[in-house]
Amino acid sequence: MRFFHLIAAGGLVLLGGCATNSVSPSLSGMDNVEIGPGPYGYQYVSKVSYRFDGVAVKGEALPMCVVQNVQNKSVTLQDSSSRQFMPYVGYVSKESAREVGGGQVITYLSDDKRLVMADGVTSYQTGSLVPINQSVRFSVALKASDNTLSAVFTNIDQAQMNTGAISNDGYSKLGAWSGMNPELAIGELKMIASNIADCVGTQQ
Repeated sequence: MRFFHLIAAGGLVLLGGCATNSVSPSLSGMDNVEIGPGPYGYQYVSKVSYRFDGVAVKGEALPMCVVQNVQNKSVTLQDSSSRQFMPYVGYVSKESAREVGGGQVITYLSDDKRLVMADGVTSYQTGSLVPINQSVRFSVALKASDNTLSAVFTNIDQAQMNTGAISNDGYSKLGAWSGMNPELAIGELKMIASNIADCVGTQQ
């Protein structure tokens, strides 16, 4: 099914749809990750939370560090699922691409600059023999209180950036099963949160 982002690349076939609906063992030790149900009985990553103690937020340090460490650029999604007839050759695959997403980073800023809500996007790779580029978009709420900084990621969606001969249906919820490698996407979110906390810590 297209929903599971089947892809044929370099003679290899990535079958995300062959995964069971059980949660990946890589998430079993992550008590900061919330899993929720979704279509077809599959489980999805619904929330990822981080807490950084000993981080004192002063002035406009938090929104400044968010802008420095969160990007919300548009993403190019590609496939070659459509075909075109060429004389003497026959039908050949035709590359197509479209830009999706993009926009402002900060969507809400409290008067005291200690609560920031933002939208962002990041990327990572899966696969070993044939690396596959993945994109993750998210919303994040960062709140500073009493030398503590918390970061809560929600609306976590994933898309394969080039699905080859399979139609690229774009973003869908980040799957929690092994075939979706959710720990790699979560690792990118952790890096973003840690970079913001480190940045805030230097603004004393």
